[in-house]
Amino acid sequence: MFTQFLQYVFIGVLQGVIEWLPISSQGNLIIFLTNVLDVPVSLALDYSVYLHIGTVFSAVVYFRKYLFSLFSYNNLRNVFKDTKKTKELRFIIISVFVTILMFSALYFVYKSMTLLSIKAITLVVALLLIVTGLIQSYTKNKKNVQKKLTTKSAIFVGFLQSFAIFPGISRSGITTSALVFKKFSPKDALKYSFLLSVPTVIIAELAYVILNGISSFNVFLLVSIFVSFVVGYFTIDILLKVVEKINFAVFCYILGFIYLVLVFV
Repeated sequence: MFTQFLQYVFIGVLQGVIEWLPISSQGNLIIFLTNVLDVPVSLALDYSVYLHIGTVFSAVVYFRKYLFSLFSYNNLRNVFKDTKKTKELRFIIISVFVTILMFSALYFVYKSMTLLSIKAITLVVALLLIVTGLIQSYTKNKKNVQKKLTTKSAIFVGFLQSFAIFPGISRSGITTSALVFKKFSPKDALKYSFLLSVPTVIIAELAYVILNGISSFNVFLLVSIFVSFVVGYFTIDILLKVVEKINFAVFCYILGFIYLVLVFV
């Protein structure tokens, strides 16, 4: 019992740290749950989704002042006016709307992954991590200018963000890369990526609970969620600064190839 408790504390720590890095926390959690703890693939998929509850609320607490000012009644009422805050709000609303529409289409593909074996899900995560690395590498040296938040950019980012439903595709990695591709500076791309994460993850979590119920919840999972919230809150600031300075495409490649080795041993 105590050993199991420590395992789920570690899972919470893992989620609280790697959620802020563009290396797919969901994909890496699934690998750990299935290959190390021997958790069935169906439960690992559920756990990897529910564990985001802790880190999304740590992001809400961390960004609370900015989020409250952004989603203020005044901004919502004047959302079609062209102020800096209303443009940001409009961008986030459109992006999240497109993502949720795409999620509804991709959800059944995601749930079909519950039928995969541990080897097969490991292969999927490995390949998609390498894809995430390739995307980040492609946009790494893109020239950027001071870009405006447009409807086209919001649709583009929202569309690509939806593919983060698949373990191995990093949500922060793909959205940041999409914004850099659209010539946003890496700093602004990272900022908007994490502002997008809050409403996107909250809506996705609610939808997932409605569709799947909470039968897979247990006390240990609640411990993991709480630990991920605490660790996430205390690591977000430093890790966001780290992400600005380091090319994480290399880490995606390394993890992807390590997981490929797991498949064939």
